[in-house]
Amino acid sequence: MQIKSLLFHLTALSIITIIQTAFLSSLSLPFNSLNLVLLTILFLLFIENTNLAYIYTGILGMSLDLYSIYSFGIITISLFLSLLIIDFIYHNILTNHSFFTLIILFSIFTLLNYFFKLSFIYLSYYIGLSDYLIKIKLIYLKSFLYEFLVGVIVIMFVYFIYYSLNKKLKLFFLTK
Repeated sequence: MQIKSLLFHLTALSIITIIQTAFLSSLSLPFNSLNLVLLTILFLLFIENTNLAYIYTGILGMSLDLYSIYSFGIITISLFLSLLIIDFIYHNILTNHSFFTLIILFSIFTLLNYFFKLSFIYLSYYIGLSDYLIKIKLIYLKSFLYEFLVGVIVIMFVYFIYYSLNKKLKLFFLTK
């Protein structure tokens, strides 16, 4: 049973990384801004358990760092710090499993991830670890807005599909 579960998670991690780096990055602006990694981590935190979300964060962050133009570790550290804050907010402040809780968590998660990523990019540039610096322009803010809007639309679909299937499964088992 453990080997099947491990193979399933490794396959899921590989597919998410491939879709994020190869497929989504080649699409045009509204569609390439979908951050599948953030959505996966958030749904794992929301639906499954916290430990699995942290494991996925580490592995997905490191695999995205391999394909990134930033210094190695910036994406992983920003994802971990964002997840720590989101996990605290989810378990201590927003404790119900509603759709609006998920949207609020996604909003905060996206903002924190951008904030930490930009902070570490600027920090690594100014201490001399990296020669790459992002100049914040309108297109960067526009892509952030697109990432948020596309993410909310995907959250709506996945949330309602998951809970409609979950209800049907529960009703199916209750009738037998």
